[in-house]
Amino acid sequence: MREKHWKRLNQLMLVLVCLLGLSFYQNIQKEQIENRVKTTQITESMSSQVKKAEKVERKKVYLTFDDGPSKYTEEILQILKEEDVKATFFVIGREGEVFANRYRAIVDQGHTLAMHAYEHDYKKIYASLDAFSEDVKKLQNYLEKTTGVKPMIYRFPGGSSNKNMKVSVVELIQYLNEQGITYYDWNSLSEDAIDKKMPPEKLNQN
Repeated sequence: MREKHWKRLNQLMLVLVCLLGLSFYQNIQKEQIENRVKTTQITESMSSQVKKAEKVERKKVYLTFDDGPSKYTEEILQILKEEDVKATFFVIGREGEVFANRYRAIVDQGHTLAMHAYEHDYKKIYASLDAFSEDVKKLQNYLEKTTGVKPMIYRFPGGSSNKNMKVSVVELIQYLNEQGITYYDWNSLSEDAIDKKMPPEKLNQN
């Protein structure tokens, strides 16, 4: 009788141990699943944040040079090449093979060749709409003939708002729009044109 009692007790103990073991195993599995879910959620959240960050447009600086090409163009192009930087050159009309080579170098090195004015003379180009359009066409045709590239970007000498215009700037902009030409002003200046002897430190500060 006692032997049966111990046998049954041992069986119950064995069942209890099995149940405890099963419960322990299930708890471990549950914890592992929860950890995997948390890891997945964190990964997905981080991935989502990265994608959102990628969608946010990064700030850009457009480096531009006006009134060239000049005796400094080759040096500027060399520095841009060394620093792996592209720029936009708003050029004026300069005759001769020396200048023609500079226009071509701007294009060949992957920079943007843009128009400023054939003649950088406010009184002439802003005298009337006809005078303005004639100057734009003259520069555009000259640059296309010289480089094979037809420039479609323009910058008003003195900016799109200056006191030298004898004709409404609205008319001039409308003309550019009709020609498919986009104009760009600027919103940051180093002021190198104001003082040619200004030291580099001051230019950087500006």
